[in-house]
Amino acid sequence: MSNATMMGYTVNDTNGYQRFHTRDIIVTSSIPNLADWAISNGTTYKMLKILNPWLRSRSLTVRGGKNYIIKLPK
Repeated sequence: MSNATMMGYTVNDTNGYQRFHTRDIIVTSSIPNLADWAISNGTTYKMLKILNPWLRSRSLTVRGGKNYIIKLPK
């Protein structure tokens, strides 16, 4: 927040959200069930959705020649 102190707020590094340490996975083929895929990659569907809010459905269809980068926790 810019100008937080001018507005009467005290903000330090312990306030707010903590950053996640992530790793990137390059996906080149479709994933029919993201929940199962998340578990097989050592995380949960909820964490997958938190780190990748652009995932809108329970599956990911990769069209010819496209790649997607999915963030997973380390």
